[in-house]
Parts: sequence; C-alpha cells; structure tokens
Amino acid sequence: MILSTSCLGSGLILVSVDYFVDSSRASEYVYDRLSARVSTVVLCWYSWLIVGAWPLLTSASAVIQFCVTGTKFDHREKPPGMVY
Repeated sequence: MILSTSCLGSGLILVSVDYFVDSSRASEYVYDRLSARVSTVVLCWYSWLIVGAWPLLTSASAVIQFCVTGTKFDHREKPPGMVY
C-alpha cells in the first residue's frame, strides 16, 4: 500500500509539473512508451529531468511514509486538544 501510494502520488506530482513546464510532452512520451507505440515526441533536457525524478521522488516518499507516518502515528487516536 505504501509503495503504490508513493508511486502514484509522485507520478501525479510530476505530471502536473510537466504540464506547467513543458505542456505535457514528457507525459505523452511516457504514455507512448507504455502503450508500445513509436513516440514522435522529442524531449528536452528538463523533460528528461522530470521523467528521471519519478523514481527518486517515489523512493523519498516511501521512506517518509515508512519512517514517519508508519511508526509514530495512529489513525485511531484523536489528536491532542481535539474535542468532539
């Protein structure tokens, strides 16, 4: 569950960054490659940076989820000072 949310969350962040930086060219390239089509999209260096940041962002978010929210946080307990 942690790995899938890390991968999906970082992918969505990078798709939104790609939309504002390069008009979704990297997203189109990745979609073409995953659907086994020949891609006609030529990527610039910053598009490759966005695509290459996906594994790095996925691993960083997985480590954060494992270390921080996975050990010291209980969803069943209410936060201190919260009154219902």
